Amino acid sequence: MKREISLIVRGMKVIHRVQPWLLVISIASGVFSSILPFITIYFSSLIINELSLPSRNFKHIMGLVVLTLVLNLVCRLIVNFLAQMFDTLQYVLGHKNQLDLADKGYQLDYADMDDTNIRQMREKLNRGRYYKGIVAIAFQLNTLTLNLFSVVISISLMIEMFMTKSIGTSRLDLLMNSPIAGILLIALLVISILYSIKINAISQKKQFEAMNESGPHFNYDRFYTYQLSTEYNAGKDVRLYGQRPLIENQINFHLSKILGFQRSVPEFGAKYGAIGSGIQVIVNVATYLFVGLKALLGAFGVGNIVLYTGAITQFGTGFTGVMQTLSNIKQNTNYLQWYFDFVDLPNRKESGTQPVDLETMKHGIIEFKNVSFKYPGSEHYSLENISIRFNVGERVAVVGKNGSGKTTFIKLLCRLYDPTEGEILLNGMNIKEYNYQEYLASFSVVFQDFNLFSFTLGENIAVSSEYDEEKAMDCANRAGLEKRMESFEDGLHTQLYNEISEEGVEISGGEAQKIAIARALYKDAPFIVLDEPTAALDPLAEADIYARLNRDLIQNKTAIYISHRLSSCCFCNQIAVFEQGRLIQHGTHKDLLEMEDGLYHELWNAQAQYYA
Repeated sequence: MKREISLIVRGMKVIHRVQPWLLVISIASGVFSSILPFITIYFSSLIINELSLPSRNFKHIMGLVVLTLVLNLVCRLIVNFLAQMFDTLQYVLGHKNQLDLADKGYQLDYADMDDTNIRQMREKLNRGRYYKGIVAIAFQLNTLTLNLFSVVISISLMIEMFMTKSIGTSRLDLLMNSPIAGILLIALLVISILYSIKINAISQKKQFEAMNESGPHFNYDRFYTYQLSTEYNAGKDVRLYGQRPLIENQINFHLSKILGFQRSVPEFGAKYGAIGSGIQVIVNVATYLFVGLKALLGAFGVGNIVLYTGAITQFGTGFTGVMQTLSNIKQNTNYLQWYFDFVDLPNRKESGTQPVDLETMKHGIIEFKNVSFKYPGSEHYSLENISIRFNVGERVAVVGKNGSGKTTFIKLLCRLYDPTEGEILLNGMNIKEYNYQEYLASFSVVFQDFNLFSFTLGENIAVSSEYDEEKAMDCANRAGLEKRMESFEDGLHTQLYNEISEEGVEISGGEAQKIAIARALYKDAPFIVLDEPTAALDPLAEADIYARLNRDLIQNKTAIYISHRLSSCCFCNQIAVFEQGRLIQHGTHKDLLEMEDGLYHELWNAQAQYYA
């Protein structure tokens, strides 16, 4: 209980920070919504009592009718206004809450993004993003307030019903005036309410368990049903290889799993809901019998039948609503726990205090010293006992077969990951001691799996909405986009891809790679790292890019190339050859070629024989 209350209070603090008025509007809306039905119930009883009198006053009756209509109208207008405000503020809360989660995702260490447990946490939050967690608190507060006030008002009206006695002396009068009749009616109400609470609690638990168990299958179903069926890049393979039956088979499989998990909830509701409805009918009959007999015996006017039956009905509905809402609130703390577990994830990446100045990055030495690395959750070393050093300002090639650890080597250098063992030094100082953000800013990287987005060409190059157009154009031209730029009517303002705009331009893999290189050039960082920079380029474009890189693009920067095309190695100062996570050769192109029993010689000749 203490943990649950703590989570709810913390959730309310989040709401107050994001939307300060939402909690106030939620409570106010609940109060006025609870009052609305009692206006009709109370004034209807007064009107009926007045009509039942022999000396009825029609002027007074009309006054009551007008007052009822006016109060109803005013209260309904207030309720509608508050409901509109509540819906709007709750929508904004949900939107801002998703932005907060996205911001937390951006703040996480890159290594955490590769953690299966953290990805599963994010998936759990996605399942209840629109109706659970933080967003649900405001709605539940509104519902709880409405039902609580309904209970309080109902009880205040019902007290008179139990206290008022008839003046007769018959057995029926004595029975109805005794506490027994009232106790029996209350007992029926309590049984009905407790049954409803119990069934609701079990139903909520079943819903939570079903959603939790079927969650992974929902992810697969969404992927196959929505994403893969309309994915532009996947469309070619789906059609050429006739993959539709395979995809539909996967959809049917995961859908059957979802239905299997979810089936128990409606079956449970149908079975025990019917019993609950039967109990409610008995309660309603007992209520009308109790109130009708007391009115018949003269305990109160006939109009009070409407008042008291309405009050009892509202009490049953309100009390059941209170308990159901409390059950929902309790269940929602599971989602709140997921939310705060994610939000509270620590940023484990250490940030030093040593500034990274430009001179340090222009003149210095990078050294890997006995570096080994395992990916999170893996027991296998991706890199093992790597020791290598090179001068800042050199051109270094990193080569090897697939899976040999080349890209992992770059991720460690850029400090996306930290070594499991050993250390990486810059000018003799561990790179952990440098300011983390400043160190990251020192690298312009084009990874093999780089991403461009549905922004304009200029925004993709500059990674900003406001940028130096002359510099962006220069970087685009230097990366080999001169001719393609001529076909862009809007130049740098050309929208890439058509996910957002119908006028978006689709670009080839080679053009995308050139844009990624232009982006690296625009950043103008001291280190430039190119992971398979020409994989999507034709031979002429590849030769042109390497000529540009060697001649004027890199200039005095430190350049590191990862490539299966070993022609990039010819103009590098040194070459590092990796195999199965180990550095097995290290030297110049000439020196390594002379080692005829080495891997580099084998790789070079395997490619060269087709060009000789």
